[in-house]
Amino acid sequence: MKKIIFIVLLLAMCQVSWAAAGNKTTTANNNNVIPTSTSGTDYLAFERNVPPVVPKRSGILLGARLGIVSQVAPKGSSVEHEIVSSIFPIGTQIYAGYQFNRNIAVTVGYYSFYNNSENTNTDMGPDHYRLNGGDLAVKLMQPILSHFNVFLRPGVAVIHEDVYNLQLVTDTKPLVDINVTKALPELGAGVSFEMFNHFGCDLMYNYILGSGDINSISFFALGIYARA
Repeated sequence: MKKIIFIVLLLAMCQVSWAAAGNKTTTANNNNVIPTSTSGTDYLAFERNVPPVVPKRSGILLGARLGIVSQVAPKGSSVEHEIVSSIFPIGTQIYAGYQFNRNIAVTVGYYSFYNNSENTNTDMGPDHYRLNGGDLAVKLMQPILSHFNVFLRPGVAVIHEDVYNLQLVTDTKPLVDINVTKALPELGAGVSFEMFNHFGCDLMYNYILGSGDINSISFFALGIYARA
């Protein structure tokens, strides 16, 4: 429920920011008057081209993303056949980094994709399914308008997967028992909207290529960030 509320807040913040940016541009265009004499009593209104407001392009980055995770659950896990939980869980990412200029930034982040456990059933055995990790990524940006960027985000993710499922309390061997950490390549792409010189929001699709016991992970997320 908390993650759903967070999604609504992200969408609301982006909508308010877009509206505020539009009002700022309109105000600038309407204030095009200059005095025609030193007395200050006569004014002439005229039209002129107002340069776009260019956001600050460098500084420390802090951000968060929330979105839908898609991964084929490991065979034998307790969530293997739970369509909503295993295929479309809600995942989060927090990150920090530095933007060097309008085209390049480097970030370090933490993913929380899936955390589920059940140990209270008296007949079925204990089980859990946890998927999380961190990443190091380079964000390559290309401005397309004064406030909009498209970007690619190549990087390396270190993913930890911990899966255990003892079907019955009387069983001596679990259906699955995986506890592994791997460095995996990742690639993201998306579009970002810059506003207020220090804040922005983005929409991103990120793909982490699986290997061995860890299946590939897709993350489609909406995020907000601040640049100091």
